[in-house]
Amino acid sequence: FRSVRTAPEGGVPGVSATGFFFADYGLAKPFRPPNSLLGRYEELSSAGWGVQAALGSHLSARLTFAYAMRDLPLEPRRYVWHFQLVASAF
Repeated sequence: FRSVRTAPEGGVPGVSATGFFFADYGLAKPFRPPNSLLGRYEELSSAGWGVQAALGSHLSARLTFAYAMRDLPLEPRRYVWHFQLVASAF
C-alpha cells in the first residue's frame, strides 16, 4: 500500500497531507447460544482510502472511506465514512 505526501507549492508552513489505500481481512468469533444455526465465525473484509493531514504540531485530522467486501445482514449499509480530529496538548 502506498502513501503519497503532498506539499503544495507556497503552502502553509506546518501543514502536510498524506493519502493512503488499505485492504483488510479477518475472522470474528461472536458469542453464539448453544445449538445456534449460525456459523461459528464471521468473515470480514474491506477496502478503502483516506487522507491524513497534520495541521501544525498539535492538531491532525483523518478522513477515511471503507467499503465492506462481504454483506453483513445486521449492518444497514456496506460502506462507512469516518472523520477524526485529534488535538494534543503536548
